[in-house]
Amino acid sequence: MLKKLQKYLLLHYPLLWNTRVVPALLGSILVNVLFFGIGYLTTFIDTDSYYSIHSRPFAYFTIALCIVAGFILWFVYYRKNNAFAVFYPKKSRGLYAEWVLVFIILFSMMMLPASFMQGINTKVKSYATQEEVAKAVKTINQVKYLIPSNKNDYFLEYPEGYTKNEKGQIVKIEQGENDNYSRYNSYETSQIDSIVESTNNVLNLKEHPNFRQLSLLNQDLSVEISNYDDYYSYYDYPDDSVRYLKHYADQIEMKEWLIHENKAAIEGVINDFLDLAKKYNFHTNLTKDKWMTLIYNPPTYPVSDNNLIYQNIIDEHSYEPSYQYYVPFGEVSRVYSTIHRAYADHDNLEVLLIVMSCLAGILSLLVFSARCSPGKSWLIAAIALAIMIFISGLLSVGWEISDMGDEEVGLTLLFLAWIGIFVGELVYVIRRIRAKQNKSVSTIIIHQLIWFLPFVPMLLLGIIMLWAHNGHHYHDYIDENIRYCIRCHVENFVKDHFIAILWANIALTFISMWFFISGVLRKWKALPEK
Repeated sequence: MLKKLQKYLLLHYPLLWNTRVVPALLGSILVNVLFFGIGYLTTFIDTDSYYSIHSRPFAYFTIALCIVAGFILWFVYYRKNNAFAVFYPKKSRGLYAEWVLVFIILFSMMMLPASFMQGINTKVKSYATQEEVAKAVKTINQVKYLIPSNKNDYFLEYPEGYTKNEKGQIVKIEQGENDNYSRYNSYETSQIDSIVESTNNVLNLKEHPNFRQLSLLNQDLSVEISNYDDYYSYYDYPDDSVRYLKHYADQIEMKEWLIHENKAAIEGVINDFLDLAKKYNFHTNLTKDKWMTLIYNPPTYPVSDNNLIYQNIIDEHSYEPSYQYYVPFGEVSRVYSTIHRAYADHDNLEVLLIVMSCLAGILSLLVFSARCSPGKSWLIAAIALAIMIFISGLLSVGWEISDMGDEEVGLTLLFLAWIGIFVGELVYVIRRIRAKQNKSVSTIIIHQLIWFLPFVPMLLLGIIMLWAHNGHHYHDYIDENIRYCIRCHVENFVKDHFIAILWANIALTFISMWFFISGVLRKWKALPEK
């Protein structure tokens, strides 16, 4: 059937036949579906595999081999017929369409890693819906407050509302309206007006009968969050401070339940966590009742060696065999961190798509340029370009070693030199076209001009960023504050919109290729060889 289809394309759509677009795309689709299925079927979340979902070097090595093999197989058939090389009349739109088809074919091959990753993410997301993840995250955040694993996390030198003065006395804080003050281990934010150092304000522990240095109520939340930052990255907020406050609010709610002795709510959180552990076959030697016996001791909720709980599963590989009790908090946390990332993986997928698009674009230009003139000139052009890159590297190193100036200045001059090479080669080819001279060395230059097209805008962007970063070399007359403002705006804009800039550069490459084919390439091909 495929042979009949290719014969039909040969008679009616020779461009589609010549590029082998139908068999190439069909093959790419099948292989993409295959690797999606492999990613899906080989992904499991359990005790042994939750930490290595995406760590599969052999799989990605196999994908790379498939891409290379697919490209070679397609290219062998594609290079057999080259109408443009033998001066068969071709219109600009025909040449442009041929390059676009080459790009599409190569992009479909480059999509194998994305298909594999999507298979993994789809399987991971099948373990829990977004609503279930949100509920589990809240449970994980709250149950952490009920796992006393380290006595150092519960140490307070003095009760809330007191602080230490310069004399080393622990004195009462008087609240005011001017200066802001907050303590991470307090669920209230206080404002200091002054610290009164009179005898009446020095701490008297008899006035605080419920104060205990080691207590669940005295937990230092700032230490906890910094130690478990990866576990609490579930909330998909652009601002880290908002994510921090959401986790902090979950912890404070649990602290309020302890203070008000809301036993039913506390038992509900423990039950929910144990259900999560059971769902993924994670083991613990605590039941709900035993766990409550260890930690639910109102009103002081003391922490001691007798009720410490290890936050991971204890086995023969554990480095903490001295703990009597353990819960799979670390395991459950990492599971839901993995599931959350699968739902919030839009940025990573977009980055992968842009990388594959750039690679497909560069490779398509290399393949298309090989259709413009004999392979010998393509090889010479590649060698000449490699030599120029090597010389540029030596000049950059020499500039830095010789201490001739700032590194930014050297890079700016280097980028300008490369843009100058592109402009010079383009002017050279255009002059030969207008003078209707023979091709001469332009047979080599034409390849490099095609390869340069996607890189020239990025070189210009690099020059702008270097100018903004080290602008005192170019505009000493501008005020320092203005220079700093320009630098921040330019760097922040590029940082915040870098992916969009890359997409724009790909679009610009498609536009510039049309003008290059219609305005330069076809006219250059009409020149005599000698």
